[in-house]
Amino acid sequence: MTCDLYATMRERVPELRIGLDAWTRRMMRWHFSPATGSPFWLSRRSGLGFGPLTDVDGFAALALFGLFDKAELRAASARELLPRGYRDRPFRVFETGGTTGPPCRIVNVSRLAYDVALYRAMLEARGVAGGDVLAMTPSGPHAYGHFVEGLADSWRGAVFAVDFDPRWVKAEIRAHGEADAYTDHLVAQTEALLTAERPALLFTTRGCCSPSPCGCRSRSTRTGCGRCARAVRPARRRRRGTCARSSCGTCGGSTPTATRWSGTRSRRTGRSRGATRTTCRRRSP
Repeated sequence: MTCDLYATMRERVPELRIGLDAWTRRMMRWHFSPATGSPFWLSRRSGLGFGPLTDVDGFAALALFGLFDKAELRAASARELLPRGYRDRPFRVFETGGTTGPPCRIVNVSRLAYDVALYRAMLEARGVAGGDVLAMTPSGPHAYGHFVEGLADSWRGAVFAVDFDPRWVKAEIRAHGEADAYTDHLVAQTEALLTAERPALLFTTRGCCSPSPCGCRSRSTRTGCGRCARAVRPARRRRRGTCARSSCGTCGGSTPTATRWSGTRSRRTGRSRGATRTTCRRRSP
């Protein structure tokens, strides 16, 4: 199935047919040409200490750039990030969630369309042909919610969105050590929606309600391994503030994305709490 999936992806996104080294050289020409590059990269070319058009001759040579300074990205305006080759095309400005500091801006022209084509091919290979979608995802300036909308649009599915602000969640965790009240707010919206609608798919983020350093979710949910997509059961919930990360007996990973509802019950309110059965989006079994 993997070979067939890659063939389908290459058919839908022709750029995938180009070898990695050839694509790297093509991107160097694009980003560092005065006609097509962005002001952000063109202004930094003279200070790189190497020639991106001559020295970066393949994917491995990207190591010459070293670590990326997020402070520079945070300071750049959206217009500085827009390639001149896309000056006549519509674009959107997305932002990161702000986990590591002030949000970084990202300019999208075509990436979201590629993501939709690739993810739809992956879903179809697993027998998911479409359907209406429940999106418990960050919206506003965050790319994920827009991606889910684009994916559903590709098969004419309805999107039922839950109002979700991840920055508020992070602020609650920093201030109070937990965000149970906000989680209950999200679940209440979802339960109200599900009384009238029966969407086929749920999209949501990784658990963000645990104050543990590793960022895992300490609630009792059934999740999937982030590397091999095997279903794994998390450890029993421990005292608040401690980690209860799931682990896979095959590879030890944990990076889930939700695909199907199950349910638990809130110990504080007595209401049923939405949980998820999850699978990995980084690697398929």
